[in-house]
Amino acid sequence: MIGAAYKQIFAQNLKQSVIEMGLDEFILQQDNDPKHTSNVVKDWLYEKNIDVLPWPPQSPDMNSIEHVLTYMKMCLRGKGKLNKKNLKEEIV
Repeated sequence: MIGAAYKQIFAQNLKQSVIEMGLDEFILQQDNDPKHTSNVVKDWLYEKNIDVLPWPPQSPDMNSIEHVLTYMKMCLRGKGKLNKKNLKEEIV
């Protein structure tokens, strides 16, 4: 998907979604995917006066699964090689 197609999705759906959610105002959050940061999308969001939450590039602190995986690795350290069944037992 390119920026123009992504913008078109917003143009066709964003207003209705905001109405259905009963929002008076909102801040859009999206990552730094090239279609999200394309000039056509940034210009459209600016024209529509839509606030966008800045998203830091390559930020593992913003990715909660990274914290979960680190914790799991710490808990499994020293358990040796585990097969699928034993790994599931250790995790659950």
